[in-house]
Amino acid sequence: MESSSRGRWLRGALWLNLALLAVVFVLGMLVNLYIAFPSNLKINAMQFAAHTPSLQSHMVVATMILVVGLVALVLSLIERRAWAIATTLAGLALALVAYGGGMMFLTNGYQESASMMMAVGFIGAFISYGLAAFVAAPRAALAPARRA
Repeated sequence: MESSSRGRWLRGALWLNLALLAVVFVLGMLVNLYIAFPSNLKINAMQFAAHTPSLQSHMVVATMILVVGLVALVLSLIERRAWAIATTLAGLALALVAYGGGMMFLTNGYQESASMMMAVGFIGAFISYGLAAFVAAPRAALAPARRA
């Protein structure tokens, strides 16, 4: 069974988002382990971020996750696959939770609740996009080979 071009684009977007989530995780660990956040971060958070390349990279990749997630949601809506729509919508919502937690962390100074939001949003988005990639897989590839 031949899969549609849109279906291939959807699977590509899902796998790209899974790869971006892995990259943002590594960058987040780099920031967490090697960047010391100043105590007056509320005042000059954007200036601090502007002079921290690893934090900038983390923020850029996180923004790319949102953009690719939105593309995946639109493609799943075009494909009209209910499970793909549900999982990509959940993935985008959870990525937004993680992104919001990161912005809260940066603008309000170090807060455990913001760090927890990032972690929960990340793992939820990873699971959602992984499930979406499984659901969007071509059915012929999942079925065992049958002999005529």
